[in-house]
Parts: sequence; C-alpha cells; structure tokens
Amino acid sequence: MKYTKWTVLRLIMAAMLVSVMSPFGAAAGPLPVSAREEGPAPDWNRLQDLQILYDKKGGQWSGAGDGFEIEYDEKDGNGWLPFDPDAAYEGLPSYKVNVSGAGGWWTVLLAHNNWATYDLNPYWKNGYLEFYVKGAAGGESFKVGLRDKVYGRHPEEQETQISIDHYVNVTTNWQHVKIPLKDLVPDPEKFSLLQNRLVTLGPDGSEGLQFWVNQIRFTSPDPEVSYPAVKVNQVGYTVGAEKYALVTGFPDALKAGKETTFQLVDALSGDKVYSGKLKLITEYDRYVSGEKVLKADFSRIRKPGQYYVKVEAEGIEASPRFHIGNDIYDRLLVDSARYFYYQRQGIPLEPQHAGMFARGNGTPADSAAKFKSDDTRTLDASGGWFDAGDYGKYTNAVALTVNDLLWAYELFPSQFGDGSNIPESGNGIPDLLDEIRWGTDFLLKLQDTDGGVYMKVAPSYEKAADQVTEDRYIYDVNGDRTDVKPTAHTADAAGALAHASKLFSAFDPAYSTQLLSAAKKAWGYLEENGEVFATESEGAYPDGSDKDNRLYAAASLFRTTGEAPYSSYFAAHYDGYGPSFSATENGYGITRMELPGFLHYIHAGNPDPAVIKWWNRHYSKFEAAQVDRAKHLPWHTTHDDGRSGSEHDFYWGNNKDVLNTVIVLTAAARSKYGKSSKDALLAARHNLNYMLGINPLRFSYVSGYGEDSLSAVFSNQFSYGGTRRVPPGILTGGPNAYDAGHYSRFPGKAFRDVNSDWTVNEPTIYWVSNLVFVAAFAAEMAEENE
Repeated sequence: MKYTKWTVLRLIMAAMLVSVMSPFGAAAGPLPVSAREEGPAPDWNRLQDLQILYDKKGGQWSGAGDGFEIEYDEKDGNGWLPFDPDAAYEGLPSYKVNVSGAGGWWTVLLAHNNWATYDLNPYWKNGYLEFYVKGAAGGESFKVGLRDKVYGRHPEEQETQISIDHYVNVTTNWQHVKIPLKDLVPDPEKFSLLQNRLVTLGPDGSEGLQFWVNQIRFTSPDPEVSYPAVKVNQVGYTVGAEKYALVTGFPDALKAGKETTFQLVDALSGDKVYSGKLKLITEYDRYVSGEKVLKADFSRIRKPGQYYVKVEAEGIEASPRFHIGNDIYDRLLVDSARYFYYQRQGIPLEPQHAGMFARGNGTPADSAAKFKSDDTRTLDASGGWFDAGDYGKYTNAVALTVNDLLWAYELFPSQFGDGSNIPESGNGIPDLLDEIRWGTDFLLKLQDTDGGVYMKVAPSYEKAADQVTEDRYIYDVNGDRTDVKPTAHTADAAGALAHASKLFSAFDPAYSTQLLSAAKKAWGYLEENGEVFATESEGAYPDGSDKDNRLYAAASLFRTTGEAPYSSYFAAHYDGYGPSFSATENGYGITRMELPGFLHYIHAGNPDPAVIKWWNRHYSKFEAAQVDRAKHLPWHTTHDDGRSGSEHDFYWGNNKDVLNTVIVLTAAARSKYGKSSKDALLAARHNLNYMLGINPLRFSYVSGYGEDSLSAVFSNQFSYGGTRRVPPGILTGGPNAYDAGHYSRFPGKAFRDVNSDWTVNEPTIYWVSNLVFVAAFAAEMAEENE
C-alpha cells in the first residue's frame, strides 16, 4: 500500500488539487490571516458530486461465466470495460457493456478511487446515484447495486441491488437515470454507507444484452457535514502551556462571533472557573476547512483538573472533557511506544504482555524466507516490525523508525523506563532501547556478506498475522537484475546502525561494536557501488535516488566515529540541498533523508565550519517558517495550507510530517543552545493540540485518546485478529485531499475513521515513532512556560 515519496506525490496529484480546491478559487499568493479574507462562493459547501465515471477509467473488474461472456480489455489482470469511441455523450466517454450468451452470470464492479471505500452517509437522505444509459436494441434490463467492504466483518462485503426497470425503460437514445439512495439502501443498519466500495452492474434476466453507461456519479443538494464547533485537545494541556480551544463552523451556520462569551467549566463540580470572550481569527478559512474560526484562550488557568469549554451561543454543544496537568502525556508515551511490540514479527505476543491482542507468531515463514530471484535460497529474515496495515517489512521503514526512536531516547532519556510490560522489561535496559534492538537486529539479518542490505520481506495477506502460513520472500529482483541490495536502503541501514551503536555503547558494548561494524561494512558497499541500485519499480517505497540516503549515512557514521572520510563525503555533497529548507517544505520521510543527515552532522564533535555556516543560514529560514505557521495560521500547526501559492500539505501520511518537523526543530535547538527552545516547544504543543482534537473534524487521530478518537485503522492485524479493536496510542495518516478528496471539498476534512481506506487511515511504524518523540518532548517540558 505504499507509493512514492510525498514530494513526488504532490506533483503526480496536482491535477486532482484543482477539483479539491475548486470552491475556493485559485490561490493568488500569500494572504494574511485576518478577518478580511475573501468570503465563500455560492454553494461553497454543497456536497460535491462523487464521480465513478467521468472523463477517464477508474478502478474496475468485469467478468462472466456459466454461459455468459462479457467483452473487456485486459489490464493489470483485471477485466476493464472498454470505452466505445462511437458512443460518447456530452463529449464524455461511455463504457460499453456487451454480454453474449445466456443463462450464466456476469458482473461489473466499478470503484471510485484506489479501490478504497467512500462515505455515502451524507448523501443517503436526499441523494441519488445518477447516470446516463442507452441500449443497442431497446428494452435492455439489468441491475444496479452498491457493495460495501468492512474488514473483519462476516461477511466482509454486503451488496444491495435494484432493477433499472423501476426508473427507466431503456431505449436506443440516451436517457438520464436518477436512483434515490434510499431505494438502493432501504436499511442503512444492514449496509455500511460509511464504507461503500463499489457500484455494481449485473444481470436482470437470462439473455445477453448490450448497453452503454455514461457519467456515473452520486449527487446530493445537501451541504457538507458540520462537525461539533468547539475543538479542544481532548487529552489536555500541561500547566505551563498556552491553553486554547478553537470554535469553528460554516460561516452561514455558526452562531458564535467575536465577543461571544465562553466559559471554562470544572467537569466534576460544574463550577464555572473562567469566563472570556472569543477572538476572531478569520471569517473564512478558505484553505483548510471552509469555516469561520474563533479562539477561546484560557491560558491563565493553571490548576490541575478536568474541564470542558462551553460557548454561550445557540446550537453549540460543550467541548469534550480534557485535563490540565503535568502528567497528561505520560500514558500516551507508554502506549505509543508499545505499538511497536504489537507490530513485532518473529515471536508470539503473549497474553501477559499483549492482553486481548495476544496472538501466535505472525508470518512464521520469515525464519526461512525465500529469495525472489532463486527460491532454493533462504535467509532467516525473522524479527523486525510489520510496517503498517500490511505484513511487509521494509528496510528503509525500519531504519527511519529506529532513527526517530533513538532521537527520542537520546534527547529525553528520563522519560523511558524499564517497566512498560514488554518481554524485556526488568532487564536493566530502558524498554525503548529493547524495542529499538528488535529493529536493528532485523537490519543486521538483512545485510549480506558484501555489506549490502536487502529491501524487504513480503508479501502481505488479508488474514490474521498468525494465520499466514504462506511462503515469504526477500525481494531482490529489479528487471533483469538479481540479488539486488538497493543502495538507498543500504545507506539508510548504515545510518540507523551507526546511530544505534552510539546509544547502545553504554548498555551493551559488544552489541554496539557489532552495530558499528555492520554500518561501516554497509558504507563500504556504497563506496564499491557508486551507481544507484534502485528498488523495484513497483511495490513499496520506490526510490530512484540514493544521494539523500548516502548523506544521512555519512553524517551518522561521522557523528559516531569522528572519522574524517565520512565528514569529507558530507562536506562534498551537502550544498545541493538548499531547496529542502524552503518555507514550503516541512518534515522528512523515507525517501527524503537529508534533514536527518544534517541533524547528525551538526551534533558531531568536529563539523566543518563552512557546513555549519551554510546550515545556519538555510535552517534559520526553515525554522522561522515553521514557527510562524504554528503561531499564526488558523489551526496553529506547521502544515503549509497553500496560502503561499504552493500545494497544501494534506497528502498521504501528513500527520507524520506535522510531528517530525518537531524532531527537526528540537534536535536543531539542542545542538545550537544545548537545550530545547521555546519555539520548538510551542510547535510541539500546537501540533499535538491539532493531532488530539483541535482540527476541523474535532477528532483525535490517536486511538484511545479523547472522547472522539481513532477507533478503526486499515490493518490486517487488527481487522482479522479476532477483536476488531485497536490498541491505544496508534497514530494514523490523517486527511488526504490528493487521494481522498471525495470525502470533502475542504482539505483538512478529507478523512474518515474506517478500517477500509489506506489513503487516510493506515498507521505505520515510522509515523508512530514521531508520536513517541513528540509525546516524550511534551512530557519532559511539562512545566515550561511558552
């Protein structure tokens, strides 16, 4: 379920942004955050049409049998309906459904986007499935239906169908069909409108037929869903932090305005402990939410307790409850770190540690994984973590996760103890380092004798992890090339292993030496292979460049060893990365490893002064842009919301970048000042506020944290494990207007809490590792004032 890095994804999906942003108009350059922003256009918040067929083919499958045959084009192993160039309507292409024979079955499955599900709940009351149809002879009859998908439910798919004869007599002329969704789904209790996946076409008789369909879409005259107005951090606020709620809603519906009174109420006694006036942030947030945004500031309240915010305006319900206190992030830190235990491969998860999530050893064939290039060869590739919702294990994902967790421990060691109830608890080593070792041991296993590191262990299967008995493979093929050990993956492993060596030296010197030896051996492989050995062209995390990865490896090795060759390499290659510090950028990722490289280099013992001078010049602009966004944009996050004229940051997995930007700010401040900075702390707290409920959905993207929090994730493990529940402390990817813009016209609302849509609701190890870091930072700095 993984694709290219988000910077490339932005370019690929740029055309989709036009439709997502259409109610706002084109961005015209930087705009101030003020009450004077341009107001909404007419019908700016009407539910958008969900296009199943418009001007190009979408995901689909067609098939027939037992006497029927259906005409289709072969693509990716699927039967795709052909476009008929002679049957266009209103200038738009039409699918031809041509079924011959008699007496059997035929079916057409039409997906909206990436075969992920989509939400029909807002459309059901007054909405329709609309399309145009004409027949070859007239009188053709077929059934139209919907099919949902809920992983782990039995059965996973439910279908409801109705005959087109109820709505139109098909003729040889084009006719408009408008089927009320209430007819298609008369009982929404028995069909998941939230997780509809397909429009289906099928037989309504035993004879063959030929017809054409055009412009298939869901429509509704209703406005988009409005979410509860009062948004708070549903975990809470530390005593010294800025404390605020945002009060938001569509401008034509929100009854609150500037000078409206709000109250902070003690949730246990019911006493009103503070009263204030709302401050207007903007009349119209045209970039993220389409809403009016007001702010309720109650920073002066420092007494620990449980509270909620109440706004004195018609139709506004009180906020969820939250706490004020300096210990509010302690449990979140433990739970988010425990996620990695649940993701472990290579051991059973025992009930005394995993509770209801106990299971046997997942994908046991990893202990003798076969090579794709030669299945007579095997390798013990057990260990490591399942990457995300799938059961793949990826070298670069593990390396990045190790990097983030090591920084968390290195900067905030006092936050990590030895009693979080994992199998290694009580061994005298902090549990986070024990967990990190689960990742570094895996990297060591995937390293070949020449120093190169293999890419991944896969494939995945839609079943519980401990029910996967099929063979698993080391992916070492790219085209005609075999025994491929990609240079980018090898470099990532080298950087992570060198960093781990530095931190393990105080606990296990022999292991530290082993890690460093492996890192140096990986670097030797890179020196011997100057050509980019790319990853597979298809599959997870493709990376056609290894320059950023080599920079990261060199910096980490230099920091750990102090040896000149690594510094020399970095000094010879760093100055091409000025664009990485652009004000429109933030964070880093699996195929964007230069920022982690710079962090290691500036923390090294004897860096080149010219490099540091360059870094200070470029980084200061980057830092200023991030902090300015966190302070002044309506939602107080480091998201680039697009007002600068760039594409906005609501892409796949953007919650990760909101958090790992904090890692960059914090580690950079520690190097520069020897301590964390107020600006980094402000960004950390504001980004956590967003993540835990101060966002357009009033939703906590962390499972188990908040009254309205993540309850479903795209995960084979948690969908098929018998509980269909999710452990607390899991972070999901967040709104994704590029892949999931069908959920909302507004980028910050392009999300649903479902277990069937990887584009918005899949967790990964290197996203949760960011949450571990930021939770540790917030806990460490609980008593600091902003």
